[in-house]
Amino acid sequence: MLDEGIELVAHAIIRPSGEVNGGSSFQADTLAPQQYQQTKRRKACREPEQELMLAVLKEAIYCIQRYVSARDKLRTRQYIEAKNWIMEEDSDWPFAFANICEVFALTPQYIRAGLLRREEMNLAKVSKGKIYQFTAGQARQNASHSNSKLTPSKLTPLHT
Repeated sequence: MLDEGIELVAHAIIRPSGEVNGGSSFQADTLAPQQYQQTKRRKACREPEQELMLAVLKEAIYCIQRYVSARDKLRTRQYIEAKNWIMEEDSDWPFAFANICEVFALTPQYIRAGLLRREEMNLAKVSKGKIYQFTAGQARQNASHSNSKLTPSKLTPLHT
């Protein structure tokens, strides 16, 4: 699902000019055979700078989608940096999000809206789970009573 969103953005970038995606963010477009050939030719003619811009955009989307609920410092920092980069309105430097979108004829607001919707969906999935706290004292106590296996009923829920 994650790679699907990234590839659909890449597909939107190489979409033949004049074609508009009327669906929601990250929905697959249907291509006629001649459109596929145009897309393939257009991709082969891309400049190295454009390839780098596409890689930067794909990495930012990947970080936002993958690390939205990260708990370690590195991934959390990558998520925050990618989100800040995408939400930044300033376009003074060539690799600003708005400039990369302009190169590929994308609407920055459309991409942002799709990413925010997906982020909300991912966070909703994460928040549905229960978190249990199990302390070392409970482990010793449970082990001394019997050689029973740990079950969720013996754990203390932190959030309900």
